[in-house]
Amino acid sequence: MKYLKMKPLAIFAFLKVHKIVVKNPQLSTMQKFSLNEQRQIVGSHAKLQEFHNGENITKLFNRIQPDYPLGYYREVFGYNGGMKKISDSGRSSRYNKLLAVKDKELDYLIANAKKYEYTTLYKHIEYEELKGFSTKILKDTGNYKEKAIVFDLEHNIVFEKLGFTSHVVFTKEELKKMRGNSLIHNHPSGMTLSESDVRLAVDHGLSEIVAFGAKSNYYRLVIKENKDHKEIMIKYNKSKSEVISVLYRLFTDGKITKRQIEQEYQHLVMSLFSSKTKDVSYENKKN
Repeated sequence: MKYLKMKPLAIFAFLKVHKIVVKNPQLSTMQKFSLNEQRQIVGSHAKLQEFHNGENITKLFNRIQPDYPLGYYREVFGYNGGMKKISDSGRSSRYNKLLAVKDKELDYLIANAKKYEYTTLYKHIEYEELKGFSTKILKDTGNYKEKAIVFDLEHNIVFEKLGFTSHVVFTKEELKKMRGNSLIHNHPSGMTLSESDVRLAVDHGLSEIVAFGAKSNYYRLVIKENKDHKEIMIKYNKSKSEVISVLYRLFTDGKITKRQIEQEYQHLVMSLFSSKTKDVSYENKKN
């Protein structure tokens, strides 16, 4: 669900090209975009000129978001290569397409994500009760459009809002009604909670937010009360940067595909985010 803005083009720049192995993968990747798209990726014409003059694109990214710099996973976690290798048999079946990739940093992300499948959360509503809301949403939309239902602690509907194919637009009055309540909505794509979903929940005081698809899992984020929302988003952005760093390296090296990134990127981010803070809890449960 879109809320404030689309994901920055820079984050998904590497998704547009096919896997390659070249001497200068950054330049080769950028050449797949128009000059206008390249400018959006790095932030300005001046930065684009610096890139073509030989500046490393990671440094240009870090100028755009200096509080959440991109970096290698080992640098952020102090990873020293001594971690025990996680066996393939320990990975969830949803990651079967990544089994052939032998990479310790990716193994760590996948193992971490697996911890958040089918766990018990400090949630306000059980899944059987959630199904009542999800059934209503699918009946009303046919899963061709998004629809959100906001409900209170007694599971009474506060309001419903029909959206578009990939987002719901809320008024200021509706946003005010979210504080302390829960929101459930469908993702016709079947994907997990988006960054916009996280920001919506954090900025407007939702106690939890749930996304689901007609045949996909329930994806659920629970936020503890009275927490520093700015600090929560700092941790989210750090998690995002770490996942991007790993996936970008593997994609550039030709070890993973655009499709694999599209399927797993956000779930890996959400799982790592949840592991970084006790203020939120994330769960992925079969529908």
